Amino acid sequence: MSSTKVELIDDDDSGKRDIQVESEIKSGIAEAQKQSADEDDIAIEEVLTPLRIKQESAANRAHMMKRKRGLQKYRTDWEKLSEFKGWLSPEPKSCYKARCEACDKSLVADITVLRNHSQAKKHVMKTGGTVYEGPIVRSKSKPKTDDDDDEDSPDDLQMKSLSIKDNDDDYEVGLQSNDYHSTSNYEKMDQKHDEIQCKAIVSKPAPFWKATAVVNGHVTELKLSDYSGRYLVLFFYPQDFSRICPSELIALSDRVSEFRALNTEVVACSVDSYLSHQAWSRTLRSDGGIAIPKMPLLSDPTHVISKSYGCYLSELGHSLRAHYIIDMRGILRHVTINDLPVGRNISEILRLLEAFQYTDETETLCPADWKPGEPTIS
Repeated sequence: MSSTKVELIDDDDSGKRDIQVESEIKSGIAEAQKQSADEDDIAIEEVLTPLRIKQESAANRAHMMKRKRGLQKYRTDWEKLSEFKGWLSPEPKSCYKARCEACDKSLVADITVLRNHSQAKKHVMKTGGTVYEGPIVRSKSKPKTDDDDDEDSPDDLQMKSLSIKDNDDDYEVGLQSNDYHSTSNYEKMDQKHDEIQCKAIVSKPAPFWKATAVVNGHVTELKLSDYSGRYLVLFFYPQDFSRICPSELIALSDRVSEFRALNTEVVACSVDSYLSHQAWSRTLRSDGGIAIPKMPLLSDPTHVISKSYGCYLSELGHSLRAHYIIDMRGILRHVTINDLPVGRNISEILRLLEAFQYTDETETLCPADWKPGEPTIS
């Protein structure tokens, strides 16, 4: 009986072992199938990944080419324009970019971007005051820094083409600022302004200005771009209520109609405040005044304008007797600066205006002492 019992126990153990082995076999088969499926998926992914990359690259290239068609390419003709001469060159890295040799900076090859760059404060200081009075693009986009020399994508180029600072912001005279009159800052500010070099160069765009003026006895604001499309005579004189200056401004005022007949406006400028201008213009000629002159009186109390035009006399704190002829494109055509004791010849200013306008219209040359009606040199 005991032997039979032992045999039955052995049979039960054998059945259990068979069931366990069968379970292990099924588990192993399932694991093998899963591993095989994973390996197949990996193999398929290894094949598809390069194809996806190529597809995405092709799509990106097509998108970039489409965007590039909307960009300007660099044109060598731009180098011949007066506002770009001497500093503009092509960027070797990209036909969609230009280079400023003066600032050592890469720019978008867009005519508006280049013109706005020519008005940037740092650029003007490095090129001696080359300012273009053209359209201004305003945007809040952040411009690229000088440290970023990598070639931009077309999207970046188009975004950067709008990131230009307004010209009026760069060269605003600062009519509301009183830093120059602060006792604590006077020495520092005076030293800073004495370091400013003359920006007025004949054949180059005239330095921009914006300041308070007295026109027909009323206070207003004027800027150089207000005279775009006309010739302008910018007439600097030393001081209001002086002895020679009234004779010059009265002679100028009495002949304003002759200037306007030549499509020319006249603006007189001194370092006096607009309050002084108002008082002087309301004073009778018999009392040393100029009795409401027919041209604006520009106020330059901070000396910014007279210094940028190179006629400020720092020893005396006012300007010399200087006048500048600026043509309808904003280009400075003529400069005359007299020492203080000698007044100017208004007829000679008119003669020069007629000569410059005649040569512009006929593309001929005017000899010495030329007057209207006399022959020119072709």
